[in-house]
Amino acid sequence: MPPNPAGPRLSIVTITYRDPAGFRRTVDSLRQLEGAGIDWEHVVVESPSDAPSVKAILPPSWPLRFVSSPPLGTYRAQNLGLETSCGRVIWFLNGGDELAGAAALKRALVKIESHPVAVAYCGAVDLMRDGRFLYRQVPRDPVWKNLLGKNALCHQGVLYRREAFSRFGEYDPEYRIGADYEHHFRILAKGGEFLVGEEDIGRFDMSGASSNYRAAFREFRAIQKKHLPQLPIVLRLLNSIYFPYCYSQVATLKFLGALPFSGFLRAIWIRWKRGFGGSRG
Repeated sequence: MPPNPAGPRLSIVTITYRDPAGFRRTVDSLRQLEGAGIDWEHVVVESPSDAPSVKAILPPSWPLRFVSSPPLGTYRAQNLGLETSCGRVIWFLNGGDELAGAAALKRALVKIESHPVAVAYCGAVDLMRDGRFLYRQVPRDPVWKNLLGKNALCHQGVLYRREAFSRFGEYDPEYRIGADYEHHFRILAKGGEFLVGEEDIGRFDMSGASSNYRAAFREFRAIQKKHLPQLPIVLRLLNSIYFPYCYSQVATLKFLGALPFSGFLRAIWIRWKRGFGGSRG
């Protein structure tokens, strides 16, 4: 997929299947870009049967590039949207995800465009549940701190240059949960550079997020075994310590979440995350 200098500045790729309410939230948030001075297109991948309802949500002037496809799975569909897009910068904002603010997105675009060596900009994401703000997750710098042990990068906060895919390949759909994690690890292992910042550009509603943490960590482990040998021994040693810690932490949180007083514990956890645990915004 070669770069396309004649394309728009930004391609926003949205995968949505049978979720008109989630897609509407995404579109409503993107209305902030009307008159914001960003040359953009919206690449929407949807099943043929849902095409009429999706198009009915969009105003006539919407910069739409529509892709009709049977269900492929998230990452195959994202690859399809990527291959259809023409923008110089790619942002995956799937159905139900939202733009947090047009001004922050513009600042993030300027930052990645000002650093031609970087293939991706990693910014902050507001984590939501049922439409309610939980806390802001801000990536750590350097980027490897977000990849050791588990995946701590939300794709809703990552802007990619097209080179991130033309040089390092597309998402590997072998991984059903962690293909974005594998892609980031692949870029890091092959010497690609990330730009890490704190611009709050996306919102991720975790209401429908997978609760199968065991499957997720199996994929994380497989991805680490694949790419860690290409990284310095210090990072390999750190990962060997941090991986079981992350797994134990998530397993404990899942166990506590099933207890009768989990609501009280969840409120404490969210308060702590807002104050200390990864939220610096």
